[in-house]
Amino acid sequence: MPVFRYEAMDASGQELRDSIEAINADDAVQKIRSKGLFLLQLRQDERNRVKITDRRSSARREYLLDELSRIAGASPRSIRRRRERRNREVDSILNEDATQFRKWRAAILGVFLLVLLCVATAAFFNRAGSSEPPPDPKAIQPLNVSQ
Repeated sequence: MPVFRYEAMDASGQELRDSIEAINADDAVQKIRSKGLFLLQLRQDERNRVKITDRRSSARREYLLDELSRIAGASPRSIRRRRERRNREVDSILNEDATQFRKWRAAILGVFLLVLLCVATAAFFNRAGSSEPPPDPKAIQPLNVSQ
């Protein structure tokens, strides 16, 4: 079974890097989402992929693809198109997850900045625990420092 490496974020915003075994990329996306993660990147692990190096193996692969397409009633070209369409769909899903994560991150950052602004304003006007207005700057006497 192919191995897919992925980068994802959990609900707390922590990035994770891990791998998962899945039948295809769609299955990997579904398994990662079922863990409650926001998927950022997904790629098939090249180390576990079978490499075709000589011409006979490549020709055999093309022959098997032609036979499979003949049996299934589809042309090799249509099989390749389906594979490309599936890859585009996976990319679209990944982009949607990344966009959703960016929106959540922006919302959390906005709330954090709003709270920080409220705390800073309260501290500036010295109203954190007091209901008194701030002192008049003209009423403050300068300190006389003699040496």
